[in-house]
Amino acid sequence: MRMTSHWLAVFGTLTLAVACSPTQEVAQEGAEPVQCALAGEGDWSDACRLETARVAGANIYIIRHPDGSFRRLLLREDGFVALDGADEARSEVRDGGVIVTVAGDAYSFPNRDAANE
Repeated sequence: MRMTSHWLAVFGTLTLAVACSPTQEVAQEGAEPVQCALAGEGDWSDACRLETARVAGANIYIIRHPDGSFRRLLLREDGFVALDGADEARSEVRDGGVIVTVAGDAYSFPNRDAANE
């Protein structure tokens, strides 16, 4: 039992060190630009990067911000759910796509990426 606790502590420390690294790349290889308006600003840009993953049959969207922060969203039949933090994700079908907002940040997904999966 003690050995397991040790490895969990080491793994947790390494994960934290990587997550907090100032040299963390904003966009991972294979990520694509996604329209975003961050911190409640009304101006949309393609500064965010989108990575997708399929985990246990679920579609996970990882949106990386220019400052290195990110959001993980789960796509369900009734919209998106934020996987991190206490803030709720709200989905709205608009302008030929889906707009997702979480705590003042907004992301725009074309129908091919979000609504049709």
